[in-house]
Amino acid sequence: MQKNDPVHAYRRGAHYPDGEAFRDTQFYQSCQALLNSPRLHKMLEQYGYTLVFYPHIEMQKHLAQFHTDSARVCLADSTTHDVQQLLLDCALLITDYSSVFFDVAYLEKPELYYQFDEAEFRQYHYKQGYFDYRRDGFGPVCTTEDALLQALETALQNGMHMPPEYKTRTAAFFPLRDTQNCARTYEAICGL
Repeated sequence: MQKNDPVHAYRRGAHYPDGEAFRDTQFYQSCQALLNSPRLHKMLEQYGYTLVFYPHIEMQKHLAQFHTDSARVCLADSTTHDVQQLLLDCALLITDYSSVFFDVAYLEKPELYYQFDEAEFRQYHYKQGYFDYRRDGFGPVCTTEDALLQALETALQNGMHMPPEYKTRTAAFFPLRDTQNCARTYEAICGL
């Protein structure tokens, strides 16, 4: 891992109002507060990292609503950044519920879940499924900005390595690590 690897923040798509009404949402207020957190800026500067805020493709229409004065925070979208390359290049992933965390876990990179709106998300977007982020996730679940920043600071202090607990979960979730996935998929389809 090299310095200046981006830390990524993602958000699953949702239908939000435009303009002033969007700025009244918990999603906007929580993300905007994080992007402008002096504590975050200090950590990024101290450890030499950049946070790339890349919202879900459905949320990118709202990107112009966000702002930051930090040169260590990049507001990115699909016209400026390729999401697959961001996932490959990242040192750590910050997400809420987006399935991109599976890709990053497979790469054995640390991740943090920022689920500041958990009750609302479960009520209005998706009910709890088979995957429980606290039980099955590949990083800590943070419901407050303070908890997220503490978890991020811990990750930075530990050199952005996936903690053993989450490495164990990753190994159990992805038991096959070879070049035969396509062959296994083909054989399974043929066996139907």
